[in-house]
Amino acid sequence: SIVPAPYQMLQKAGKLYDHYLSFDYESFGTSVPNNALNLSRFLRDECGFHKEDGITVHMIAHSMGGFTTRYFIQSDTTKGHEIVDKVILAGAPNNGTPLATIANGGVWVATFLLNHVPGIPFGNALGDLLEGFHEGMAGLKDLQVASEAAQLFKAAGALPIPFLVLSGANNAVETSRWKALAQKVVNQSLDDIFGEDNDAVIGLSSLRQIGTKNDPNLTLPDALPCN
Repeated sequence: SIVPAPYQMLQKAGKLYDHYLSFDYESFGTSVPNNALNLSRFLRDECGFHKEDGITVHMIAHSMGGFTTRYFIQSDTTKGHEIVDKVILAGAPNNGTPLATIANGGVWVATFLLNHVPGIPFGNALGDLLEGFHEGMAGLKDLQVASEAAQLFKAAGALPIPFLVLSGANNAVETSRWKALAQKVVNQSLDDIFGEDNDAVIGLSSLRQIGTKNDPNLTLPDALPCN
């Protein structure tokens, strides 16, 4: 379960709640909109939350979970803002990540080569297998830069409820000479891919691209060091 870590963090901060819930979801083959619908059903149908129920609900979400949470909150289909009072996002790809785009493109290229380049043993069979794999990458496709799911956030405008958005920048740490050199090479490669500071998975601009300028519901601290 993912509950213990945030539970311990909240306890140390003196933030105590009556109940702690976690939501487990399939992140690769299920699209972000479908996971948002599943989250809505879980909170409304199984937990019994509803508009004006008088229950304070805070959500903490990380990475793709943050992306799904935003969709749940801001989509007109799920209207999560009706039952959630505050959201804390940590490392959420608000405008997607180039790594998802690269992964999607890499699978497509491999599929094309296997199906069209002669002489590759079992090429067609492997190509068909990869093609089915590629078509099932719904969750990963939603994490591509400027995906249809990400565009919803831009169209939605100002945030409907308070958001605390935490972002990180991948920084070198003191370590052995060879580890430091390897880390420097990796960090430089990631900087070349993202074209900006990043947390090794998501670019800083995507991490911080949320809400509108001077959005009263947005708290956006400076990026935290991470590695």
